[in-house]
Amino acid sequence: MLIPNKKRLKRLSSKNIVKKNTFLAIDTPLKKVLYLSLTLSILNLAIVLVTQNNLPPEVPLYYGLPEGPEQLSSSLELTIPSIVSIITIIVNTTLALFIKNKFLQQTLILTSFAVSIFSSITVTKIILLVGNF
Repeated sequence: MLIPNKKRLKRLSSKNIVKKNTFLAIDTPLKKVLYLSLTLSILNLAIVLVTQNNLPPEVPLYYGLPEGPEQLSSSLELTIPSIVSIITIIVNTTLALFIKNKFLQQTLILTSFAVSIFSSITVTKIILLVGNF
C-alpha cells in the first residue's frame, strides 16, 4: 500500500480548492471570448449611462413595432439590451459549466458573444442616430 507523502497530498488538495473557489477557473472553453463579451456588455452599459445628458428624453428602441410613439422609449431604457446581454452571458456560462460536451459549451459561449455584439451595435446606432454629439 502506497501512502502519499504529506507535501504531495497538501499540494493536490490546495490545487483542488483553488479550482473550486476561483471564478471561471473550471474547464470552460473560450475563456477570453467570454471575458471579452462580458467586458463589451458592461462597457456598453456604461456608455449609455454616461451619454444620458446628450440623448433626447425619448429614443427609438422598439423597431419591430409600428411607426409612431409605440417605437419610442425613454433614453434610460437603452440599458435594456446591455442588461439582457449580461443575463444571457450569465445563463449560458452557467449552462456551459454543467454540460460536458465541448461543442455545446463553445456554442453557448459564442452565442453569448454574438448577443453582446448585436446589443452593442444596436445601442451604438441609436446613440449615433439621435445623440447630440
